[in-house]
Amino acid sequence: MAQSYLTRVREALTKKEPTMYRKFLSILNDFTENSGNSPIELYAQLRELLKDFPLLAEEFVSFLLPQQAIAIGKYAQYCAIHRMRDFLDKLKLQFRKQPHYIQKIIRILQSLESRTDIEFEDVKAAVCPLLRYPHLVESFTQCFASQPPPP
Repeated sequence: MAQSYLTRVREALTKKEPTMYRKFLSILNDFTENSGNSPIELYAQLRELLKDFPLLAEEFVSFLLPQQAIAIGKYAQYCAIHRMRDFLDKLKLQFRKQPHYIQKIIRILQSLESRTDIEFEDVKAAVCPLLRYPHLVESFTQCFASQPPPP
């Protein structure tokens, strides 16, 4: 998870300006070496550095603890990221012997993501039949804020 995030950050920052990625690593290194810094301060520094890359800045929220996400007002986002990761973990486990099937589901999700006129019911109609198992359908639908929690 962290390695994948660092790769995306490196690709984005070095494309814009190579020194930005070195600055990113420097901020992380300073945080690691200075135990007086809080993760909340680290997030603020990274958010400023990544201001042209809001998705990368927001994804960093997933590395915080729940109480830290609450402190910066990002708890709902923190929960959404973790619900999606939970769904993907369940999907990988369920279809571990069928990686092509997982890729098919992910491709459908990616194609739906690019549509601006999409409604949750459209997403549900396209994806849920492929999930085949009630626990996967439930986990998937919980990734959407508009859906109530299970009983």
